Amino acid sequence: MKKVLSVLLASATALTALGGLAACDGDGGNANTITIWAPQESVACYQKLVDEFKQQDAYKGYDFKIVPKGEDKVQAALATDPASGADVFFFPSDHMDKFVQDDVLLTLGGEVGAKYSEAIKARDSEFTYEYVLDDNGNCRAFPATSDNAFYLWYDSTYFDTDEVKSLDTMLAKAKADDKNIIWDYGTGWYTNMFFFANGCKADYEGSKYEIDYDSANGKAAAEAMIKYLVTDNVMANKKECIIKGAIGDDIVKGMQNNTCVAGIGGGWFADQLPEKAKATVLPKATIGGVEKQLVSFYGGKYCGVNSKRKHLAVSVALADYLTNEAAQKARFQATKTGPSNKKVAELPEVQAAPTVATIMDMVKANAVYVQKNQDPLWEPMQDFCTGITKKTVTVANVQAKLDDLVKTIKDKA
Repeated sequence: MKKVLSVLLASATALTALGGLAACDGDGGNANTITIWAPQESVACYQKLVDEFKQQDAYKGYDFKIVPKGEDKVQAALATDPASGADVFFFPSDHMDKFVQDDVLLTLGGEVGAKYSEAIKARDSEFTYEYVLDDNGNCRAFPATSDNAFYLWYDSTYFDTDEVKSLDTMLAKAKADDKNIIWDYGTGWYTNMFFFANGCKADYEGSKYEIDYDSANGKAAAEAMIKYLVTDNVMANKKECIIKGAIGDDIVKGMQNNTCVAGIGGGWFADQLPEKAKATVLPKATIGGVEKQLVSFYGGKYCGVNSKRKHLAVSVALADYLTNEAAQKARFQATKTGPSNKKVAELPEVQAAPTVATIMDMVKANAVYVQKNQDPLWEPMQDFCTGITKKTVTVANVQAKLDDLVKTIKDKA
């Protein structure tokens, strides 16, 4: 399929401008539907862009349909029968390698592929385009955002800016007032920050995991998690202060009804939060007797083309259109998602957005690029952290549990 596309795109160069490709594809330009999967919060934004795109003469023979689909749900939806999935889809950076391995994500070869690669290098930030290019410099996807990170939301009428620098301070104050701090330790995405804070590594390279969570540093990080989630987590009313709640809905609801004073999450629910909610970097936590800066993942969202569908050239042109400068500006204005496009990122309104500024601060605090981590990590980390709260992982057995955790992750890779 990749070689076919390379030839196809190369033959189309006479009809191709960098911003769009000719309508003629593998089916000879037959009028068919191009399906786009986009996150619910971005559907309205992308619908306007698709309506603009299809007005071009080359694409008037096609129908375009947008279907809401969470970026984190796309990989599972395409796993068994990609040919019945969307032509164009959005996905997070940590799903890139799996799509490539399964030959679902289209790689653009030939002269046109090289042009797209150069265009992406020119317009997008280095850390977002770096991972869309294969070893030969061919383009595998189009950067759409640079905002896939988590940080701290806090009630600014309850905590001041100094208090939110320390998890110990936050926990003590919230416990005294029977208030909740929400950290979804039931999801593997949010359970690595203590290990990263204490210098541990988790890197996925060539279907192999290099991970040292079973080291002395890992043990200290796990013991700190036990302290915060179990030992020091009981309030006067006998309930937990740090709770697992749903990242978006429960933080929003808790901030609105004054039961939640802080929560760890991203920017996708920012417009639902009350005005008192402010974003800042993750706090420091005490690990091994020393305060350490908790460390977030960070990454981007991408737009890819399904290699198992028919109208490849049109889909590639559309994916490029939905991620260009104007499109990223439109998505930011609609959803406040951080752009990967360098020009859009420099706009005053983007620079002033608290979510974008906070992500940049998290990156400066040594955030870990999520592309280095893949599916084998998430479920075992979720189970490990849930084990802490269920008290099946304790200080007495934590080393053995960490040994099992690392073995499980390596075996799954």
